[in-house]
Amino acid sequence: MEENNINNLKPELVDKIISVAYGDASITERIIINWQASRNDEVRKVLKEYKETASSVHNIKNEELPQQVINSVHRRVEPENESENLLSKIYFALFSKPIFSAAVVSIFVLAIISMFLFKQPAVTHKYSNAEIELAQQQLEDSFTIVSRVFNKAEQNLIRKL
Repeated sequence: MEENNINNLKPELVDKIISVAYGDASITERIIINWQASRNDEVRKVLKEYKETASSVHNIKNEELPQQVINSVHRRVEPENESENLLSKIYFALFSKPIFSAAVVSIFVLAIISMFLFKQPAVTHKYSNAEIELAQQQLEDSFTIVSRVFNKAEQNLIRKL
């Protein structure tokens, strides 16, 4: 029945009802929702259900763990903490110093800049006039062949139609 009530209401209204039920809403929202609950049965039912749920959630008490469990966890976790502390000490010794960090960054920047400055230009191939004329002739021949193929295809198409 709760699903039917919620499905009939707008999601924004349901969110406001939930915040009112759990006590997280502002005073104006509380007044608006309570006014709507007094006029609309569905809003009243949904608000009542969420208030009951909120009260049961708020009544849950914290339970303490037995001391045996806490000691067991401390024994298992403690060796990892020591190694983690060693790593964190090394990390902070190296990277917490601004001079060291600046030196590392400057080395990387210098390496990148020098890579661009000293990079050898690519060797370009120089073609002779005879090679250029030969390529031009081959290009014209290939265009002629392609033109013949298209003309032949066009003629075959026209005959078949």
